[in-house]
Amino acid sequence: VETTTHRDLQVGTAAAEESGEIEVRATTRLLEGEAVLAEVRDSLRVDRRSTYPVADPVSRVETSVAELAGDAASTGPFVREGLQYFFPFPSERRSYPRHDVIAGQPLLLDYVGEVQRGGLETFEFHHTFTALPLVDPDDNRPRPAEPEDGGPDPVQALDRLGMGSLWYAVDRTVWVEPKSGTLVDVEERTHIYFAADRSEAEERAFDPAPEFTVLHTTSAWDDGTLARQHDKAAGVVSSLRALQILAVVLKAAALAAVIWAVVLLLRERRGRPS
Repeated sequence: VETTTHRDLQVGTAAAEESGEIEVRATTRLLEGEAVLAEVRDSLRVDRRSTYPVADPVSRVETSVAELAGDAASTGPFVREGLQYFFPFPSERRSYPRHDVIAGQPLLLDYVGEVQRGGLETFEFHHTFTALPLVDPDDNRPRPAEPEDGGPDPVQALDRLGMGSLWYAVDRTVWVEPKSGTLVDVEERTHIYFAADRSEAEERAFDPAPEFTVLHTTSAWDDGTLARQHDKAAGVVSSLRALQILAVVLKAAALAAVIWAVVLLLRERRGRPS
């Protein structure tokens, strides 16, 4: 099926028990019109200052696919690695590990350069990964927990169709306003597909042939999202600029006060009898 879909991402934050931490809840829905094709519910806890996940097994990802029977598959609690919904502020000109929910692991996002995006000075980051295995990976990424009612995990269910193993490829560009760490734009190309082995998976990466493709899509933020993120970043930049101006004014006032005090002191000394 070739169609136009819309991806809706809602991210909410709340205070955690530890004062230096934030609870994050995110829900991603892939929609065709009003129909929900897939939904991912993500929960994690991040450090308030660095925006990196805490080093505790408190993250969880639940995935459900409309066409597959059974309840949502859950990874169970695990230790999250890599940034995701926020960047450190100020951001630096370097590579950052970014957690990819589909891959279930952090993928290194490389610094490209400083560019204008939507009227803001931003840092551009990019990565391309191909042939990432989605079933039985040979690493320590979180595995789906066994469902209590015996319902199939969506990825495992697809893998049992006898068309090879499931693989994942992604090409992603992210633009970040560095002073606030706000994401101001994201463009992605995503491919989930069948292949017999890694060599074939490399050959089929980003090839949308229907014989082996589960999902092939290119996504970009809509105008409403761009405007909201732009305003959020611009507001922080404006506040920081005002604080910088205020700091300069206060320093100038303090210097003037010191100079005036010195002048008064010299006058007092000159007025004293020898």
